[in-house]
Amino acid sequence: DGHTYKLTGSFAPVNQIMSLLPWEKKQGGNISENSENQEVFSIFPGKFKPPHSGHFLGAREMVDSYGASKVFVVISKKKVERQSGEGKIKITPEISRQIWEKYISENGYEGKIIPLISTNHTPIIDTFEMLSSFSPGTVVLFSKGEKDANDRRFDTIYSYIKKNNLQVTVKQVPGSMSDTGASGTLLGNAIAGKDLQTFKKMVPLSGASAMELWEELT
Repeated sequence: DGHTYKLTGSFAPVNQIMSLLPWEKKQGGNISENSENQEVFSIFPGKFKPPHSGHFLGAREMVDSYGASKVFVVISKKKVERQSGEGKIKITPEISRQIWEKYISENGYEGKIIPLISTNHTPIIDTFEMLSSFSPGTVVLFSKGEKDANDRRFDTIYSYIKKNNLQVTVKQVPGSMSDTGASGTLLGNAIAGKDLQTFKKMVPLSGASAMELWEELT
């Protein structure tokens, strides 16, 4: 609209999202006039220490099964230490993003699944900020698996939208990420304990790609 805005600090994820939106929607400064071309995004907040095949399946489903044009994976900024026997590994948010990028690249989801590191003490705050940045009419999908049945965060999101009068639609859709049997604890312990066979079972990679990531992490 003729003015320059600087987005920093806790707004960094919002800045990254805006830079990823189609350029033609940013020209002119008004990105809310394209209601006839309804955008469908997904936000996927979590620890991801480390991300495993179930996490990737959950993100991929948003694109393949539910039509999201982009999935914003918001990685907690907290570090997590995994240990198996005498082996230890510290999973930082940067390492988590590195693993996500490997999964994305090797499976052909560049530009569709976008890993971002949270700048707040919880990725849910980033989620609220993102919801506020989307144009009216946007549909935002959240994956909810069986283990999330009692998760009250979704109720909080609905309350936030109502309180702030956001003109976006939030939908919870069934996710199958828990069907893989993988977990961050098991995968992290496998890396720390140099358990290559378990590692291979819990990453969405095959052959040389899995070995390349294994060598980078160990």
